[in-house]
Amino acid sequence: MKKEMEDMLAHILSEDFVQQYLSRWSGYVWPSSFVRNPHALSGTLRDRFLARLHENRLILEGTLLEPRPARYKDAWGDIAPLQSVFHGTPEANVDCILRQGLLPERRRSGTWDWFGGSPAAAKPFKKLLVFLVLHAGGAAATAALSSQWKENLGHVTLKCASYQLPVGTVELAKFAGF
Repeated sequence: MKKEMEDMLAHILSEDFVQQYLSRWSGYVWPSSFVRNPHALSGTLRDRFLARLHENRLILEGTLLEPRPARYKDAWGDIAPLQSVFHGTPEANVDCILRQGLLPERRRSGTWDWFGGSPAAAKPFKKLLVFLVLHAGGAAATAALSSQWKENLGHVTLKCASYQLPVGTVELAKFAGF
């Protein structure tokens, strides 16, 4: 199963797949401005996220890894229990977050990291971070996973950095309608 997860994650992180997802938000972001995070493709961040996927494999079985090739053609929002989200931060923080992920000791908003389900949540910033997060919704979620996750009015908050993977950056559209 670990190999299947690695293959699935590699596909989801492919530039074509990400740009397909971002095209849904083309009125708000420039999909062509997407820059993939090389640290999400190999190394500590990827391995940490894969470990969480494997740890929560029971909720993943039957959703991600069934032989349904059409699911891989859809954008992230259709691949439960993974969800794509946006995070806005000052430009000075972007490189560090791409290399190390969101660090709990640098949180300004308490014990949780905040993400928006749409780019509108990060509108004060020109460049947005795109994350892939392990979603805890649904009856199949484990207690451990549910304790890491909150969702409220289109915002998602996560406690543990290993449930989130910074996929890359995208620029906010100049005339975004929000």
